[in-house]
Amino acid sequence: ALMRQIAYTEIEGHKQKHQEIIKALNQILKSSQDYDELTGRLSKVMVNWLLQHILKEDFKLKPLLKSS
Repeated sequence: ALMRQIAYTEIEGHKQKHQEIIKALNQILKSSQDYDELTGRLSKVMVNWLLQHILKEDFKLKPLLKSS
């Protein structure tokens, strides 16, 4: 809703990236053999998500939010 309100032009690509992380997390949940494997794999994916997605992709919204 927010991205539409600020007329974010890359909304579809952004939504696709969210779908990809959800798919990756579901795959980890299905394929992990035990708790330690699950937490280790989830930790790696989520750290990467924080560093790659939030700090790069979500920060693209910052100038648009300031101007709205």
